[in-house]
Amino acid sequence: MARILYLEEKVEQQDSLLALKDVMISSLASRIHTLEQSTYDGCFLWKVPEVGVRTREAQTSNRPAIYSPPFYTCRYGYKLCLKLFLNGDGMGAGTHLSVFLVLMKGEYDFQLKWPFRHKVTFTLLDQVNKQHISTSFRPLESSSSFQRPVSETNVASGLPEFCPLNVLHAPRNTFICNDTLVIQAVVDTKT
Repeated sequence: MARILYLEEKVEQQDSLLALKDVMISSLASRIHTLEQSTYDGCFLWKVPEVGVRTREAQTSNRPAIYSPPFYTCRYGYKLCLKLFLNGDGMGAGTHLSVFLVLMKGEYDFQLKWPFRHKVTFTLLDQVNKQHISTSFRPLESSSSFQRPVSETNVASGLPEFCPLNVLHAPRNTFICNDTLVIQAVVDTKT
């Protein structure tokens, strides 16, 4: 009987170890996925899948915004991500695709120049006809969005009226192919 109790205890220990290893493997897989999508040159290409479902979610306010994986201006540079509103936000609510830049708290913020001053260009890629839509903006140095982050993310700042929804969804346009939209962000680190 003692032997059976001992073996049952060992099985419970092994089950606990296996559960812990499953959690560790899942965490590592998530980190690898994030690293595979990260860039370190200030240029980020974001493929947004399931645009139809995500647009319906945005229209019903279930999930008005989606965030890109993080990217960086250089290996030890600013940590950024994009925030996309498929049904618009602010002045573009219900009429435009809105895209914003989000400064995130990064490991190397202590050695960067603040506020963030680099010109940012967003491009909605036409996946067939190459009739891309592109707009640039320069950060307002006085904006809290471009100061050194004190929480995980700063308030997003960008273009609430980036692309009219009637243009985005026009039958002749090919901004959405295979239910996927592609947005490019380029941070000009030379300025």
